[in-house]
Amino acid sequence: MTQQQNFPPPPSTHSAEFLEQIVSLSPDILYIYDICDQKNIYSNNGVQKVLGYTISEITEMGAGLLSSLMHPDDFQTYLEQTVSRYNTLKDDEELTTRYRMRHRNGSWRWLESVESIYCREPSGVPRQIFGVIHDITDTKIAEEAHQKSEQSLKRLVEHLNAGVVIHAADTNIIFASEKASELLGLSVDQIMGKAAIDPAWCFIREDETRMPVEEYPVARVFATLQPIKNMICGIVRPATQDRVWVIVNAFPEFDPDGQVSRAVITFIDISDRIEAELALATEKEKLDEARQKAQKLESLGVLAGGIAHDFNNLLGGILGCVECAIDCITDNQPQQALDVLHTSFDVFERTKGLTMQLLTFAKGGAPIRKTIDISDLIEQSTRFALSGSNVEGKCIIQKNLWPCDCDENQIGQVIDNIVINGQQAMPLGGKISVIATNEQVNNAAGPSGNRNGPFVKIEIQDHGIGIEKNHLSKIFDPFFTTKSLGQGLGLATVYSIVNRHDGWLEIDSTPGSGTTVTVFLPASHSTITSPQSAPAPTRETKGTVLIMDDDQMLLNIERSLLEHLGYQVTCAQNGQSALTQFLAAHNNGTPFSVTILDLTVPNGMGGAETVAQIKGIDPDALVIVASGYANDPIMADPGKYGFCDCITKPFRKEEIAELLKKHVS
Repeated sequence: MTQQQNFPPPPSTHSAEFLEQIVSLSPDILYIYDICDQKNIYSNNGVQKVLGYTISEITEMGAGLLSSLMHPDDFQTYLEQTVSRYNTLKDDEELTTRYRMRHRNGSWRWLESVESIYCREPSGVPRQIFGVIHDITDTKIAEEAHQKSEQSLKRLVEHLNAGVVIHAADTNIIFASEKASELLGLSVDQIMGKAAIDPAWCFIREDETRMPVEEYPVARVFATLQPIKNMICGIVRPATQDRVWVIVNAFPEFDPDGQVSRAVITFIDISDRIEAELALATEKEKLDEARQKAQKLESLGVLAGGIAHDFNNLLGGILGCVECAIDCITDNQPQQALDVLHTSFDVFERTKGLTMQLLTFAKGGAPIRKTIDISDLIEQSTRFALSGSNVEGKCIIQKNLWPCDCDENQIGQVIDNIVINGQQAMPLGGKISVIATNEQVNNAAGPSGNRNGPFVKIEIQDHGIGIEKNHLSKIFDPFFTTKSLGQGLGLATVYSIVNRHDGWLEIDSTPGSGTTVTVFLPASHSTITSPQSAPAPTRETKGTVLIMDDDQMLLNIERSLLEHLGYQVTCAQNGQSALTQFLAAHNNGTPFSVTILDLTVPNGMGGAETVAQIKGIDPDALVIVASGYANDPIMADPGKYGFCDCITKPFRKEEIAELLKKHVS
């Protein structure tokens, strides 16, 4: 058998020896102080650990213990705030006091004592105090160091050229620097305790719209737990409502458990920088505007040269026809003279078309629409644009192509400009195909939304150098061109015209292979009216016409045309004169059959004002507006302004004859 070893029994947990052993292990001072005898009657070994004195040395100090060891600055306070309360202390109460005591080595130790009544006299008066003293020197040193650090940091913050605000976890402000007070327009006292969503704040974004609360820097920090770097925003000061621009940085701080405890926000005034940038941007805009104006003037100069060249050629054609007609009449060849003069009409129409093109570009003229079959227009425009070039044109037009409500001159210009661009893209010659078909469109993406319904689709294909991808988005911009001698106006005009016809353009191009421009025009729901043949010249009086035009030469020509058609004509050079004659004829019971008014009269009353007064005299009066400004909205919708119809100047005899026949019985 294994011999069992005998151990001494453990001491009783209630024995004095056991309890003394426990107390001696404590790092704190445990003591009993006799109030009546004013001496320490018990101390554990903690006194030597904390103050360096033995228990017997402490006991021998007797009544002079406190005055000998306690710091003079703390002794009087201890007597007044602690000892004086012993007599009133209840059994379940504790007194906690902080003070300094001198260590045996001469240093001062910060101590914290917790005292309670140990025993009382039979009368109930406290006799002895039991206390525990804990050495808090290290804690106190750390607190003082922290306090000094905070004071140093505060001084540093106050000298920074930045506002600093610290928010607690509930977003209430627990610190604000003087610079923050200055930038926010509130005193530090007004700022302290405010929350991030306080109505006193008003932040604005860089685009100057009001910033919602959830975008405020502190709100974003608490929501995302992430720092914010270099956020620019404006602050509207509550008192003055002026604004200051700041750059904001913010970051969260976390407690030992990883929970966000506060957020630190800093902001620097950058108002001067923002104002300087705005001033610089404004100056840059002015320089850009000046440069653009210079470029446009240069381009317009090139354009003017081209126009002068074209007009000179056309005027030369008209002059040549007139001279040939004179020669034929001189040689008694009337038929040849008539043939030559009829040829001059073609030159006239080209001149008129060029004028309409210029007006369209100048002001984006509203189209004067009529329902036409554009098949012949496509072929004629293509042929005209390619005449004299080394490029072949081929038109492929679907049979029974749908009619369109359009301005014939403007759509002719569209075809001209696109075909000419294609021809210029093939300097060595080639072929341009123009394909026109009927197209039922479903949800096609046009510039003003999806399009549906019947459209006429015109594809113009060349096999030239093509267009670079980075240029495709710019080709319809005014003055944009990749040609050394180009004005950059052709396709911009095309875009304007097609858009005003409620159509749209598509372009597809491959560099080195060619370009296809597709024009979509809405098909018309109206039927085409067959043109009436021009009436034969007659001297029979068909009615009376009052015509107003400020140009005496044109007025004489127009009078001759109308009289040759059989009308009795009265002339006026301005609206006031026309109104006077209209009123006289009306009062005499011989009103004019129709009145033709020039729309624009320099330094005088024009057609728009005159027709309003005429309608006041006779609401049923037939008034026609005539103008060379086809872009004027009155020409696009004359009925809206009191006119019964319109005619574009200069007009031919057949045009005015057909118009008058339509309105004059």
